[in-house]
Amino acid sequence: MSSKVTRKILSIILVAVTAIGGCLFFATQLVHATVCSEKYLTRYFSSKEITAQCNENFKTQIEALEAKSAIPSRVFDAVYNFSETTDDTAVHRLFGGHDTSLYNDATIERFEMLCLEYLDGTGKEYDKALVHNTALEAARIYSDSFGIKNIEQMRSFINQESRDYNKVTSLSLMIMLLPVALIFALFSKPYDIVLRIISAFTATGLTVMITGAVSLIAGFGQSPLISPEPYTQAAISAVRGMFVICVLAGAVVFIGSLIANVVMTDKIKNTPSN
Repeated sequence: MSSKVTRKILSIILVAVTAIGGCLFFATQLVHATVCSEKYLTRYFSSKEITAQCNENFKTQIEALEAKSAIPSRVFDAVYNFSETTDDTAVHRLFGGHDTSLYNDATIERFEMLCLEYLDGTGKEYDKALVHNTALEAARIYSDSFGIKNIEQMRSFINQESRDYNKVTSLSLMIMLLPVALIFALFSKPYDIVLRIISAFTATGLTVMITGAVSLIAGFGQSPLISPEPYTQAAISAVRGMFVICVLAGAVVFIGSLIANVVMTDKIKNTPSN
């Protein structure tokens, strides 16, 4: 086997390894910036549509509690005025390692205080035990409407990604940059080096674009276990959004590298040989 053929085979292998490192690096950054990002998930879980659905669920169930307890629903609605409750979203608690169900003593106490304030203000007689039970029921409704249930698998994935992020990023950069260094050592002409690096970007962009498209079509990640239903749909939308970004970013890299390849090839053809 001639040295020319050997060099060609080696360059193909090095381009392929560079593309693998590029794909791993892109995937790591994409997951970190989307489904493992509090800001990104909040955009979906706290969207106007999801918030409206959660509010409607809460309103419907609270109206039923009003009929049973004789305490107006507006009293329970006042829980929104507590800054701790409105700011401490389920997603925030997810990333903070806290209970995402939002069913806790603080919520129960808020509802109980609201009920007592209303009853004392109107001068109505009441049984404290019954008021407490009403607060428990209101807190359960609040949890069912705004809390995220069955979050263990999602939390485990986010925590694992957080632990491995730096390590995987470093590994992917090493896989990507080491072959590039070998390409520099293997070829002396700048055009040969640049064309192979561009080829690696082309392969990376194409792989990323195809992976995102296949994932969208196959419905990967479209069956989350979390509940209630509004948050299930939010999780599905978040995953689909990640794959859409994957397709678009891959397409940009792929098309951009193709254009760069054409421009570079044209320069080589128009450069007079010595």
